[in-house]
Amino acid sequence: MIVPGTQSANIFKAIKHDKYSSEDRGVYIFAANIDADSLCAAQQLQDIFHKEDLHYTLCPVESYDEVRETCEKEMFHAAEDLKTVVMINCGATEDVRSICSLHENVRLIIIDSHRPIWHGYNDENDLTIVILDHDDPVKKEEIPNYADGDAELRHQESESDEESDDGSDEEGSPSSSGSPNPRPKARESERKRRKLDESAQRLERRRLFLSQHMDRDDFDRWRSLLEGHVAAANGNIGVGVDEDERDGLVNNRRRDQMVVAKLDDLRLTLYRHWTLTESMMYTSYTAARLQTWRDKGKNNLNLLFAKMCVPQSQATAAYSTMKPQFRDSLSHQLSKHAAQWAGLNMQQLKFQSFELQYKNELRLSASDMVHALSAVLSKPRVEGECALDIYHSACDVLFSHRHMSALKAAMDRAKILAKAIVDEGGMAIQRNQVRGNKNSTFWYFNMADLEFSNKELLHHPIALRQLAVFLRDSMAQRSSFTKAVVVVGPPDAKGQCYTVSLRKKQQSGVMQNNPFAVPFSDAIHDLGIEFRSTFDNAMFKIDQQHSENFIEELKTVVNVNSRDVPDVDNL
Repeated sequence: MIVPGTQSANIFKAIKHDKYSSEDRGVYIFAANIDADSLCAAQQLQDIFHKEDLHYTLCPVESYDEVRETCEKEMFHAAEDLKTVVMINCGATEDVRSICSLHENVRLIIIDSHRPIWHGYNDENDLTIVILDHDDPVKKEEIPNYADGDAELRHQESESDEESDDGSDEEGSPSSSGSPNPRPKARESERKRRKLDESAQRLERRRLFLSQHMDRDDFDRWRSLLEGHVAAANGNIGVGVDEDERDGLVNNRRRDQMVVAKLDDLRLTLYRHWTLTESMMYTSYTAARLQTWRDKGKNNLNLLFAKMCVPQSQATAAYSTMKPQFRDSLSHQLSKHAAQWAGLNMQQLKFQSFELQYKNELRLSASDMVHALSAVLSKPRVEGECALDIYHSACDVLFSHRHMSALKAAMDRAKILAKAIVDEGGMAIQRNQVRGNKNSTFWYFNMADLEFSNKELLHHPIALRQLAVFLRDSMAQRSSFTKAVVVVGPPDAKGQCYTVSLRKKQQSGVMQNNPFAVPFSDAIHDLGIEFRSTFDNAMFKIDQQHSENFIEELKTVVNVNSRDVPDVDNL
C-alpha cells in the first residue's frame, strides 16, 4: 500500500515494537549503492536505529538481481518469524515481493525516489508499504488503482490508439512525419500478441515519466524548507543565552560544533579545491559551451580571464592561495563578463546551497561532497573490492571531519574523473563517434568496442550520466539544436556494459523525468537479449556483443513511439 510521509512515525513505532516480538530483533536494510542520495539517506536511517538501539543489517545493492540473491540467501521466502526489510532508493518501480518471493511474515518498507511507482502497490490490501511524500511530483491519485484491475489502463490505451489513428498529437497538431513509419511485419505481429494489460501498463508508465520533473520553484521551496531545519539543527543559541554562556562562541555558535551554513555557490567543479583554470576547463557546463578540449576553447577561456582582470598567475594557482581581491570578486566578474564573452548563463551558473563548517579546519560545500561521493561510488567493481567495501569507503568520505585523508583522495579522484569526461567526450566529438543527424531523435555514443585510455573510469552509470550531460550540451553548442543522448559504456570484466539515457531538457541528477524507460524495455524484449535490470527503468546492463543491435532497435522503437506517444518526439 502507498502511505503518506506523515505516517513515517507510526511505521517506525511498529518497527521498534517488532524487536520485542521477533527472535532476531533485527531490520534488514537494502541501500542502492549507485548514488550519493541513497548513501546519505541510509546513513540517516542508521543513525536513528543506533539511537533507538535497533539492530540492523545493511546490504548495499546495485540491481534487483542482487536483492533477489540476498533474499534467497537469508531465506526470506520461508520466514517463520516476523522480519522487517527497508529498501532505500530502490524497490518502487518493480514488484519486489514477487521478484524475491518474500513470505507474508516479511514487512517490506520502500523509500525510493525512482519513478514510476509500480501500480500494484496502490492496493490497500498489499503487504508492502511505499512511503510517498505529499509534495512528490507524482501524486497518489495519478497512480492507477490496483483494485480496479487494468480497466483504467485499458481505457487510457484505447484513447491513445484513437488519437494516434488521427495522426495528431495531444494538442491537435499533425505528427511530424505525416504518416507512421511502418515496422517489419514480424516485429509488429509479435507486439500485437502481447497481453493487453502489459502494454497498457507501459503506456501508463510512459505518461508518468513524461508528467514529472523537478522545476526551479520546487527546488527553491524545498531548499527554503531545509534552511529552516538547518538553522534549528545548528543550535543558534544566541537568543536568550547569558553572556557567560557565550564564551567560546563564534557568531553564536560553539567553535567545536559542526554546523551547516547557507552558501551562494557557483556551478564549477571543486573550484575551491582546484585551480580556477582547471575547474572551468573540466566543469561540464563551461567545457561544453567554451569547448575547452580544443585550443580555441582554451584561448577563449584565457580571454575571459583577461576581461575579468584575473592574471594567469592567479587563475592557474590553487584557489585557496589566490589573492582575496580575486576570490571575492569572482562571482561579480563572472556575472559581468561570462554571458558576453563565453556564452554562459549566470542563472544556471549560480545557485544557493549549503556549506559544512567545522572549527577552522573544514569548509565543504554540498556540491563538493556530491562530487567526492560520486567519484568513490563510481569506482569499477573489480575482484577484491566488492560493493560493500566501496560503500564503506564512501561513508568515510561522508564523515569528512574524521577522515580528511579519505576526503582528499575522493576529491582527487573526482578531478581525474571530470578531466576524463571532457577529454574523452571531446575526443569522441572530434572523431565523429557521437552518432546521429539532424533528423534523428537522439545522439548516441557506443563505447562497447572502443579502446581509450580512461576506460576504467567510465564503467559506472554515475560517470556515464555525467558524460551524457557533457555530450548533450557540447553537441547542442556545435549543431545549434538539442537532442536526447544515449550512452553505452565500456564493458566490465564480465563483458557487460551499462546503457544510460538523458533527455534533452534534463539536468544531471534529475533522472526521474525520462521517457526512454519504455523504449529501452521494448527494444530489449524485441531483441530477446539477456539484460540486468537496475533500479532506474531507463538504465540497463547488456552484453557487449548486443550493444550495436540494441541501438539500432532503439531507433526503430523510438520512431514508432513518436507516432503513438507524440511526447517522445521531445525526448
